[in-house]
Amino acid sequence: MLHMATCLGLFPPAPAGKTFQLNHKSPPLFSSPKTHITPSRKSRYGIQSSKFGSFLDLKPESKPELLDFDLSWFDPADRRRFFDVIIIGTGPAGLRLAEQVSGYGVKVCCVDPSPLSMWPNNYGVWVDEFESLGLVDCLDKTWPMACVHIDDDRTKYLDRPYGRVGRKELKTKLLENCASNGVRFYKAKVLNMEHKEFESSIVCDDGIELKASLVVDASGFANTFTEYDKPRNHGYQIAHGILAEVDCHPFDLDKMVLMDWRDSHMGNEPYLRANNSKIPTFLYVMPFDSNLVFLEETSLVSRPMLSYMEVKNRMVARLRHLGIRVMNVIENEKCVIPMGGPLPKIPQSVMAIGGISGVVHPSTGYTVARTMALAPIVADAIVECLGSTRMIRGRPLHHRVWNGLWPLERRCTREFYSFGMETLLKLDLNGTRRFFDAFFDLDPYYWQGFLSSRPIRLPEPPSPTMGVPEIFENGAYNVIRRAVVIGNGFPGSENQSLGLVHALGLANNYVLYRVTRPSGGINDWLHCLPVSLHKILYCIIRRIYSYSRLIVSRGKEIAPLPSENGGNVGLSSILEADSKQIVNMARESYEKDGPLLVVASGRDTISIASSIKRLASEKVFLVQIQHPRSDLRRFDLVVTPHHDYYALTPQAQEQIPRFIRKWITPHEPPDQHVVLTVGALHQIDFAALRIAASTWHDEFAPLPKPLLVVNIGGPTCRCRYGSDLAQQLSAFLTNVLVSCGSVRISFSNRTPKKVSNIIIKELANNPKVYIWDGEEPNPYMGHLAWADAFVVTADSVSMISEACSTGKPVYVMGSERCTWKLADFHKSLRERGVVRSFTGSEDISESWSYPPLNDTAEVARRVHDMLAERGLRLGVQRHPVQT
Repeated sequence: MLHMATCLGLFPPAPAGKTFQLNHKSPPLFSSPKTHITPSRKSRYGIQSSKFGSFLDLKPESKPELLDFDLSWFDPADRRRFFDVIIIGTGPAGLRLAEQVSGYGVKVCCVDPSPLSMWPNNYGVWVDEFESLGLVDCLDKTWPMACVHIDDDRTKYLDRPYGRVGRKELKTKLLENCASNGVRFYKAKVLNMEHKEFESSIVCDDGIELKASLVVDASGFANTFTEYDKPRNHGYQIAHGILAEVDCHPFDLDKMVLMDWRDSHMGNEPYLRANNSKIPTFLYVMPFDSNLVFLEETSLVSRPMLSYMEVKNRMVARLRHLGIRVMNVIENEKCVIPMGGPLPKIPQSVMAIGGISGVVHPSTGYTVARTMALAPIVADAIVECLGSTRMIRGRPLHHRVWNGLWPLERRCTREFYSFGMETLLKLDLNGTRRFFDAFFDLDPYYWQGFLSSRPIRLPEPPSPTMGVPEIFENGAYNVIRRAVVIGNGFPGSENQSLGLVHALGLANNYVLYRVTRPSGGINDWLHCLPVSLHKILYCIIRRIYSYSRLIVSRGKEIAPLPSENGGNVGLSSILEADSKQIVNMARESYEKDGPLLVVASGRDTISIASSIKRLASEKVFLVQIQHPRSDLRRFDLVVTPHHDYYALTPQAQEQIPRFIRKWITPHEPPDQHVVLTVGALHQIDFAALRIAASTWHDEFAPLPKPLLVVNIGGPTCRCRYGSDLAQQLSAFLTNVLVSCGSVRISFSNRTPKKVSNIIIKELANNPKVYIWDGEEPNPYMGHLAWADAFVVTADSVSMISEACSTGKPVYVMGSERCTWKLADFHKSLRERGVVRSFTGSEDISESWSYPPLNDTAEVARRVHDMLAERGLRLGVQRHPVQT
């Protein structure tokens, strides 16, 4: 029950530097200017006393306030008016993004009419939200729990601490971080904006024009810069709030009132009662002490918007009924928040963050904590494109940052919350009460996740097609939580499988098995045979010619596996692939851990993988990477590059003698089992590059720019070369050295000595050139992260695919020497504008960009879709994979 607070004592002085204004909402569309102040001595003695229960005739005590802070201002006389990022607005969203982006060396300028003004809006958050963000020191008041009054007889107590955001503390912290990161500020209002292919410009009200690779709109709802391509059918939250000194109030000081839906105060107000029964409002309360309280009457969501005067009149009636006499209004506010509706046009040339970007919770109006959490994600996408290690601009930049803010999963989550808003719009007072009565009876995982905009995995009722979800029984028959990777010992193949497993979120929940062949001696001549037949022949030969010179190579019967085949995945030992063992594991753990994802890559893994699927078809989902050449029905999904189907093209058919065409595979075009990629899958993503950039910072950051990285592979049957290409490459590199700051050259383990010796002889003595000597640590990841451009020999699909995933210029050497499907691969890259032929006439300082190859992520999305079609989904593994 509520405790009636004492009405006798004077409330103590406010702590220095604290604010007394807060709200649980985002910046409003309309808000009268106000700032926080400490109650004056006169007001404590009731010089401004209201009529009993009424406060509308009282004038708030508020004065505009500027922070005393030394900012780095942009000088209009400075001719250098180009930045990486311009952010319009210095509200919480704008400053948080500026803080995050500038931390990675990106040049940022914030433009606002008054950058040092205190924010006029009030913010309240769940304490755990700010704790997870490292911002708990910016809360100046917390309550250990909250409560919700459903009606006069029912109250829900929420065991979740709630806090008030200290506006001064938060803004000061963000400004300090911006200042230390070199953010520039300009005091002006933006009037116009213009976009070109690779840059945008803004014109301010003083006539100054600034340019940037990206402009971010953080100016709030009332702007015209962010475009929508759908009708904006928002719902609206409207509220009137006051921070007030009262003679007394009935609220517990250790609880904030999240919602009070009681309507007994309208017993003598039939008009108000009738309207409230249709479009209800609730009271939101933050009690600070016996005489100081924040009170706000709120319409959660309505369409059309509820009358503001109606809201105020309901609040007057409520306070009168509660016996609250307002002695002094310290602050008041009108708050209108558009909720739900469509997202902005995605992508578009201007980026948005904050309320205008659609991040306001469609069902609650919460936005501050969510904006604080999303800004680092948007910053990552910006840094990925504009950071010191790369330069992706124009449409690829806009695509990445918008989809960084609104990836598919987050859009789906928002649609779910918008469905909640549409449901609330249809409820009257009684329906609303029933809704929240049931809502707060849910497991805290659900109601806390919903209020905090976290993705929620909702329970699904049992059905014949979907199996029995874990939430209903002790099983997980539709959830895949672990994976088995079957490799062939070749890093190029195994990295494709590991890259897909990583993209599916199972990087910590897989076991690597390997199909091995005997090697050494005559075994090197048997690699064209299927693995099983090879092993049988080897055993027969060994029995007949035991320990003969025919099979013994340098005193060893079986050559050890190269160390890098296991070392690159962090495993000390690799398990031998055995289909029966893997099938038994899948069957025995199915009841506890659900189905098993099997990912295999390479010709040698086909028989093992297909056997697993045949023996445990209902308990395994099998993905085969690289075309198996026959009977695709043995696999749930086949992932293969588009050029694997080159044999079916008219050009290829002309090259194949008619009498051998039936032996050339594949015979049929791709069916529903097949996902076509441009290049090879791999483990290179933005997170890996960020880690590599940090790891190799001390070695690469001081190097003169631009940095050209040269990756040299080795000749193959489809791309033959030797000393002639080495001489040509050396000459071309010598020609472009004038436009390079630094050049780093690496050879692969396939590079012939005659090729590497020529490169070393011609270039090793040049002071701009460094040639890796092959000793650990391997700088390959550092090269990908820090390079400004690449030159890659045409033989390696994997190296080219990894370079093209960065979005940086990639020049290919020797593609004219490629034949058959490898030539088709290079042709497709050139047509997409992803690579250019290396001619030796390039200016490496001139950057160009393209949509980076993202095959691994695209395949991961297709796997999700295929799983969904079968009633399966990926989940989080709670137990280690049992082997």
